[in-house]
Amino acid sequence: MCVILASQSKSQRPTLETLQACEAQNPHGAGVAFIENGKPFFQKGLKAGQIFKLAKNVKGPMVIHFRWATVGGINDNLCHPFIVSKTSPLAREGYAKALLFHNGTWTSRERQLKAEGLPTSLKGLTSDSRLAATMVDAAGVGALAEMEGRYCILTKHGFKLHNNGWTKWRGVWFSNMRWHQPRPVVGLYQPPKKRLAVVRRPAKQKPAGAKRGPQKRGSATASEVLGRIEGDLFTRIDSQARTRRRNVWPD
Repeated sequence: MCVILASQSKSQRPTLETLQACEAQNPHGAGVAFIENGKPFFQKGLKAGQIFKLAKNVKGPMVIHFRWATVGGINDNLCHPFIVSKTSPLAREGYAKALLFHNGTWTSRERQLKAEGLPTSLKGLTSDSRLAATMVDAAGVGALAEMEGRYCILTKHGFKLHNNGWTKWRGVWFSNMRWHQPRPVVGLYQPPKKRLAVVRRPAKQKPAGAKRGPQKRGSATASEVLGRIEGDLFTRIDSQARTRRRNVWPD
């Protein structure tokens, strides 16, 4: 699945970020065309950064294409656009009366070409889009309505979009928006927090029959509670030590 970008003026060119996103989704070569000296001029085998710099200096209509090699393999000569003529000669750059850009796959090409008496293959590298350029030369742009995909034809009068499915976004016409995918949200992994175990100390056992002293109102502070626990602990240790001495050295 390729993508075509068409804009009418210098103020409506796609941003570098947009061009790079289109290139990332369709990395098999790019081409561009615009009107120079009153004629359509094209260049192929460009990168997104080169197209962005070129677009800054081009006035008037401009069409850009990023290719996904569905038919014909990966080769700069098979980048779009293609010259609309009887043989649609392969070239990396040059002038032409009309240029064709294609997004999609022309699956019924053999049947339709044979119906027009046209060859189903051409000298050199062949793709469905190059064959489509010969079809338009023989049968006219009206034939595009019966051909699968979306097409853009550039002449000295400007560009014209054919077939449904075009989207205008930020002043630029796109043949599809598959390149415009939301970026995944990347977060840092955080291990689950461990719960601290609460150790409960046994309450101090009072001897049977002992009277309870007066209870104080209010809650004790943390330092007071800690002091009580330490006092109880030392009392126990001292008591156990006295017992052991009595067992070893009786009074």
